[in-house]
Amino acid sequence: MKSKEEYAEVWNDAGKSLGTEHATEGNMWAARVYAHYACFFEEYIASELNNTQASMNRAKMVELLYASDDHTLISYLKHRIPCTCLNDMYKQVKSTK
Repeated sequence: MKSKEEYAEVWNDAGKSLGTEHATEGNMWAARVYAHYACFFEEYIASELNNTQASMNRAKMVELLYASDDHTLISYLKHRIPCTCLNDMYKQVKSTK
């Protein structure tokens, strides 16, 4: 798929920004879906486009969607966005780890 290759970074950024938006609104299921989406593109870029890893880490993608607690989700998003909008939320969920 040509557009997926040409615009993979954009799709990756969209997943992170929408996941962050939903997390700040308290919609954790939607945040997980978009974090999963962003993780897919991170893994796709690394393994298929940049060849910096051998294969996609599917366990990481599945964990974000189905098995992550709020701490794992917020931590994933917080470390991948340039804004500080998740800092307070991260402090709150840090104790759940």
